[in-house]
Amino acid sequence: MSSEEEPTDAELETSEFQETVQQELDRLPPAYQSVLTLFFIQELSYDEIVKVTGLPLGTVKTRLFRGRLILRAEVLKAFQDRQSIASIHTAGAVRKEIPS
Repeated sequence: MSSEEEPTDAELETSEFQETVQQELDRLPPAYQSVLTLFFIQELSYDEIVKVTGLPLGTVKTRLFRGRLILRAEVLKAFQDRQSIASIHTAGAVRKEIPS
């Protein structure tokens, strides 16, 4: 997978990918983590997030936008790193099987 490619729908549905998203969400700064969790996991509306957090609507929207960008970049990077590691392991296994 190149840096420009995104995971396929099948890959998005895998538990490994979901775990990666959760791990990267947990690593985000608290300001982004809380708003993303409220919006995507608890499925609160903008107005509900404003009420829960006490933040202005513009701040909520900005944190969602920036948080999504950061999360997306980190998830793609982590997913690509895992794919690279798997490729290295597979290549090593193939080399071991080839007789000299």
